[in-house]
Amino acid sequence: MSQDIFVLPRYHLENYFLDAQTIASCFKDIEESGSWLLDTKKIDQTLREIARDRLNYTTTLVASQILRKSVGNVDIKPSNLQNLTISELVDAAGDISVDQLQRIKDVLSEANIKNVFTETHSRLSKLLETDTDDWKREFPAKQVFRIFCSKAKFQEGRLKSKYIMT
Repeated sequence: MSQDIFVLPRYHLENYFLDAQTIASCFKDIEESGSWLLDTKKIDQTLREIARDRLNYTTTLVASQILRKSVGNVDIKPSNLQNLTISELVDAAGDISVDQLQRIKDVLSEANIKNVFTETHSRLSKLLETDTDDWKREFPAKQVFRIFCSKAKFQEGRLKSKYIMT
């Protein structure tokens, strides 16, 4: 029996609830004409402002993930170990561990961390400034959506339900 696994290309499930057109549709029978909740441009602007306020938080999450992936696993298993004495095995593992430690120190160096954080912040800032929805894939939308619901004075679970039904 084969099972297919699909990885959704968004940070949180809530990232799928940030479409301004759909949000406006959710409010069409609830809000009076002229409400900002019916204006897709104002909804998108509000979502971007909320995300912009979380730029440093998002930078930290994304940069940490990049660094974590760069460090990866530590493997100190020597090759051809079956013919080694315990002393040779310990020495070989020790030599490999020195290399692994240097690799980790390089990834977690102050210069590399500064570079990763700076590049990540710049990239995320540009995503918010462009007239696309690309930022909605990377920012942790759980907080963005929750704050939007608060600004809209609408329960988060209820808006999610309406969004899904729309």
